Amino acid sequence: MLLSKDEGYFPNERNHYKFKVRLDEIFDLIEKDRLPIPDIAVDLEPPLDEMKLGMSSKWSDRLKFHRRLKANVNPIRHEAGSAEFSKINDEIRKRGAKTLVAASFTIADDFRRGDVFTQDLMETPVTTVNWDVVSIMWYVSMMTAIRRA
Repeated sequence: MLLSKDEGYFPNERNHYKFKVRLDEIFDLIEKDRLPIPDIAVDLEPPLDEMKLGMSSKWSDRLKFHRRLKANVNPIRHEAGSAEFSKINDEIRKRGAKTLVAASFTIADDFRRGDVFTQDLMETPVTTVNWDVVSIMWYVSMMTAIRRA
C-alpha cells in the first residue's frame, strides 16, 4: 500500500500517521462492502523526494541528499516509528489480514551486523516490527523510473 506523492509515496518513520489514515480508509471500504480482508503489502522505503535527490546528478541535490541522510539517523525517532508501525501491524492483524513488508536490499547489512543502522538511515523499521513476512527487494526498475521522471 502506497501514499500520494505529496505524502512521500512510501510509508516510513516520518509519515506513518498518514499511512495509518489511508489504511483505515481502505479497511472501512472493505468492511462496508463486506469483502474478505486481504493481506496488506507495506512498501517501506525512504520518501520519494529523498530518493530523487539521491539519484540526481546535480551537485546541489547530492549535497541536500547527504545532509538529509545525516539528519535521518535518529535512534529515538526510529524507536518511536517502530512502535507506531507495531501498532499498525497489530491493527492489521485484528482486522484479519497479515502483513507483507517489502524492504530494501540495503538492510541486509543490519541482519549481518545485528543492528538497525541502515533501517534508521533509511527511516524504514523492518526488523524492529513483528511483520508476518519480510521480502527483500532486489531490482533497479524504480531507480530507472525516478531518473526518467
